[in-house]
Amino acid sequence: LDDRVRALVGERKQWFLHRYGSDGGLNAESVLSELKAAAQRLPPWVCDTTQYLHDAKDAVVQMVKLHGMFKDGGDDEGRGVLPTREEVAETWEKIKRIQSIEKLEKLMIDTAKEQSAAMGE
Repeated sequence: LDDRVRALVGERKQWFLHRYGSDGGLNAESVLSELKAAAQRLPPWVCDTTQYLHDAKDAVVQMVKLHGMFKDGGDDEGRGVLPTREEVAETWEKIKRIQSIEKLEKLMIDTAKEQSAAMGE
């Protein structure tokens, strides 16, 4: 990875030099340092997206059930069964996880916009 980043930074420096007459102050070592710091922060936000989508769907289904539509398996007269305390807790954990990922997505979008604005794009 280090060699690839150094090569890419070298290419970008040449591009900046050609386009703007300056290499933009890019430094491969500082880019590597930032990437490694980001790599330390990202693991909590990385997940199996298939499982994430299934969890989101399950959480929505559970929320519908919690808001008055009972679980299947009720009595003969069609009355449902309330979700268990454990099912409610599990649903809230899924919802918190989804909200955290949404916050990360917003942060990433905002950061990209700020960087674009700073570069004058």
